[in-house]
Amino acid sequence: MRTLRLTIVAALAAVSLSACLGSPAPTAEAGDCLNVSEFGAEVTELPTVPCDQAHEAEVFDVFEVTYEGDYDETAVLEEVEQTCVGGFESFVGIEWEASELDVYYLYPQSEGWSSGDREAICMVYAPNWETGEVLEVEGTLEGAAR
Repeated sequence: MRTLRLTIVAALAAVSLSACLGSPAPTAEAGDCLNVSEFGAEVTELPTVPCDQAHEAEVFDVFEVTYEGDYDETAVLEEVEQTCVGGFESFVGIEWEASELDVYYLYPQSEGWSSGDREAICMVYAPNWETGEVLEVEGTLEGAAR
């Protein structure tokens, strides 16, 4: 399952935050629920839905990337993945490696980086490990321990 998990994470992590022509990059807050299947390759808005309704992901952390220097996607992704996976257990209640849930994250692209965007967003979601499909859930995944 570890290989499959990394494959799904890699595919989902390809989605990135994007500011439109000087507009600020979209943001979210911990506890926001979203439908990630509505995202394109670059995310320009983050429409939330009430968590008691069907949704696909829940934000559990929003943080500033601390990497300094010119944009290096590998370095940014390494920090984002470490932070998101590292915070998973305290939100879900079970360590990431043992969970049926997974981590999804958004991170700044080079265009946003050059204008000061450093925000990354960590989300938890429920994948179908056989199909790679993102499943809908109702209610919070905080403390789900699954």
